[in-house]
Amino acid sequence: MDVNLPNHLDTTRRILQGSLRLHPDEVAPAIPAGLLADLQQRFAPAPPATRRLVIEPPAPVENFFQRAVRFFSTPAVGATAIIIGVLSFAIPAMLPSDTTETFRGTQSAAVQLTIPIYVTGGPLDMSEILASSGDFQPDAIINAESRESALRFDGPKVIVDFEQGEVMSIDEAGLLISKEPLPEDIGGVGIAVARAVSRL
Repeated sequence: MDVNLPNHLDTTRRILQGSLRLHPDEVAPAIPAGLLADLQQRFAPAPPATRRLVIEPPAPVENFFQRAVRFFSTPAVGATAIIIGVLSFAIPAMLPSDTTETFRGTQSAAVQLTIPIYVTGGPLDMSEILASSGDFQPDAIINAESRESALRFDGPKVIVDFEQGEVMSIDEAGLLISKEPLPEDIGGVGIAVARAVSRL
């Protein structure tokens, strides 16, 4: 605001200045409440904008276990684990289970592992009794004339000798592996023969 007025307004200035003189007993009216603060807020220069510094905390460091848990909790890993689990049970069920699978040649594995059982000097139906027990293959039970004739056959064998009352296990080299007395009851003969076979 320019306070230097033109010369022709001097008279007006003096009149206005004289009108503001107060009587010695007169008190000037108080400034309205909030007017000064309002004027200062409106006309005061704005303070420079301050930049707010925000410090972010560092990200927590994950250990191996936490990373593994986060990796396995993803949906893709879960779906893959389910597929692998289903396949591990389904594939063995779909494969054929042939117990007579051959390894070499045309002879089956079950026949290759069969140990012949030679019965000598016993009742004629003893071989049928052993075969009907279900513990031995019927073609593995052979009637022999004597212990000596049974010993002439090659390979491991079990000899049930009723003349001497013995059950013997003989290995491939013809060495005696085990010998035990023949049980008196017919039901115990099968158990003794099974024990002799298990020792070969």
